[in-house]
This record gives sequence, structure tokens and C-alpha cells, in this order.
Amino acid sequence: MNHRDDLLVADLSGFLRAFEWVNAKCDNGFTFRVNCVDGVSDVALAVAKQFASENSISISTEEIAYSREFMSKVLTRWLLCYLNDPVARDRLQDTRQNFSLSYPDFHSQLLNPILETIERLVAVRAAYKIELTTKGHYACDSDDIVIAGDDRMLFFHFSVSD
Repeated sequence: MNHRDDLLVADLSGFLRAFEWVNAKCDNGFTFRVNCVDGVSDVALAVAKQFASENSISISTEEIAYSREFMSKVLTRWLLCYLNDPVARDRLQDTRQNFSLSYPDFHSQLLNPILETIERLVAVRAAYKIELTTKGHYACDSDDIVIAGDDRMLFFHFSVSD
């Protein structure tokens, strides 16, 4: 990976970390991560390596159609989870209705730069949803997504443990 790509991954990681923190203020243990793996084209091998530390019993990959719409749905579900949590709504009130992310029209303004970064980092040839069964606790709910290019993969992990 070159220096420019390193910076893009770091920027993406920081963005996910910020929304992990925002959602965690809603009394849930959220984890949002991205990992870029260079020089890899074998998805099954890369996935096995990526999840080796999870004490996995089984790992399955399901190819899914990548599109901006698909990835937008995943990002909206996780990053803006606090907007759909009735308890969080009590805690994070927008009484004057002036916080732009309270409005769905602004969601694309938030997500489009992220989608552009993904597409700059990986010439997308396929995407996969990962299903993981572990010996211990993994998460109450999660989405693990791999976006594969010819010689690079982006692993996205979104989960909540509480």
C-alpha cells in the first residue's frame, strides 16, 4: 500500500471510530473496524487468516452483489443506529431540529465520501458477507463484509455486544 492509501485507510478508520463512540453513548458496546489487506486475491484464505484469532468453529463466505446502495444500507444501519434507538432518542435530543443528521436527506452527504474512499482503495470485483461461529461470544449482532479487488481486500466489521 502506498502512503496515500495508508492515509485513506487511517481516515476511514478514524471516521468509523468516531461513530462507534457516538453509538456507544446510547448504552451499547459498538465496534466498527476496517482493515486493508494487500497482495491477496484468495478470499477464503484471507478470511480464514483475518478471523483466526476469533476461535472460530466455522467461517462461511457468501458472495453478495456490491453496490453503493448495498454499502449505504450497511453504513446507515450501523453508523446511524443511534437515530433508531428509542432510548438514545431520549438521550440525544435534537430539540431545535438543527442537527443535519436528524434528516435522511443529509445521510448521503455523510456517506458518499466514505463510499468514494472505498472505491478509491479497491477496484471492486466482488463483495462477501462473512458468517462466523465461534467457541465463545462474538457479538449480539454483527455484519462482517469483505470488499475484494484484484490484489487488495477491505474487511469491514460492525457489531454490537450489549
